[in-house]
Amino acid sequence: GLGETARYERTDFIRVAPETAYADPAGGHVPPFLTPANAATSLLEAVAVSGDAPGTGTVIRLAAGVYTTPAVIQIERAIRLVGESGPAATLVQSGGSTFRPFIVSHPDARLEGLSVKGAAGAGNYYYGGALRLHNGTVSNCVFRDTRIGGAGGAVYMTNGLMTHCTIASNSVTEWQLGYGGGLYLSGGRVEYTLFASNTTLSHQGGGAVYMTG
Repeated sequence: GLGETARYERTDFIRVAPETAYADPAGGHVPPFLTPANAATSLLEAVAVSGDAPGTGTVIRLAAGVYTTPAVIQIERAIRLVGESGPAATLVQSGGSTFRPFIVSHPDARLEGLSVKGAAGAGNYYYGGALRLHNGTVSNCVFRDTRIGGAGGAVYMTNGLMTHCTIASNSVTEWQLGYGGGLYLSGGRVEYTLFASNTTLSHQGGGAVYMTG
């Protein structure tokens, strides 16, 4: 109305993020997702409101259910995604056949207690059908039912730690470029992880794991 004014400044600012945020496919989706009733239905949006102070980043607690992401979730801050009911009850999957659900690249980032189902038809130069792990920790997760042409049918890993996980029923299909039906590993550490029924059609080999570097 008459006489109203408005002002917006952003010279030096502090990003304030929640210590804990919630996600639920049936949530109320009220940012910044501070209670189970107001939980995010979109993991992309839950990650977007989360903090990045090293070692003290936001914990996003996922209720049981299926989370379908329309784009890659890039975790570049100290964020923990935790499936509260474990991988048997918590699935994160691609909303399309040609992209992975996750790229994790922060040393204090964590994925815990999730099942992840990735691309089903990504091309010959696509690396990591469900996850690209460049730093951080992945524990108690299942990577399954993913198929790509290029390297790392489920996981393409250059750094970080993977522990107590299962990588099963993944494949790479390109004869020349398909390395590692389950995992392509060029750095980092993998421990206490089960590989089952992963395949490659490539002459390069590595039906379960291809290691280099």
